Amino acid sequence: MNLNYHRDMTNRSYTSPRRDKAAAETRRAILDAALVQFEQNGYVATSMTEVAASASVSLNTIYSSVGKKPQLLMALINDASGYEGIADTLAAVAREESPEQVVSITAAGTRDVFERFTWALGVLYDNAANDEEFTSAVVQSEAQYRARLRDAAVRIGELGRLREGLTVERAADVLWFYFGFQPWRELRKLGWSWAEAEAWLVEQATAAVVAGRPASV
Repeated sequence: MNLNYHRDMTNRSYTSPRRDKAAAETRRAILDAALVQFEQNGYVATSMTEVAASASVSLNTIYSSVGKKPQLLMALINDASGYEGIADTLAAVAREESPEQVVSITAAGTRDVFERFTWALGVLYDNAANDEEFTSAVVQSEAQYRARLRDAAVRIGELGRLREGLTVERAADVLWFYFGFQPWRELRKLGWSWAEAEAWLVEQATAAVVAGRPASV
């Protein structure tokens, strides 16, 4: 018998697909429970005990699977960043031939994300000043989001319809001004519906970024 081979085999880490699947399902159940509790009771008022009871797991399971309450929120924010609707929006922007529609698609995509995750993003922004981890998350998520808005600006530029004097980078800044999280949030605080906010933001962003069609000869 090859003892060296036996020793190598016993020293290797063993991974079980079934165990990995169970761990992923447990983590998902914890995050789903946390989202429900946070939305119902508020982030500050929700206790980890309540999350554990809602997910039907122990506190130690939460700590080992995800972490403490800030890590739960961060995991939910990561869900927002990886939301599949974002990829759909980027794909639609890349194939669109109308600059006006590029802006409309971008607005609809951002509304979808913010409407779904507005609570989690609101907590993140509201607590960023008091938590370094949240501050870092805001910086990271905004950088990712601005990069996606730049894709829309690039597409408008490719179609030859950027307003005169605008570079792609400046156009991306303008799109961020209108379609970042805060404009949506402020309009909602003023009592605007999501549809009303979307229509107004599309109108303003289109006027600010898209040049009019050249006169036909």
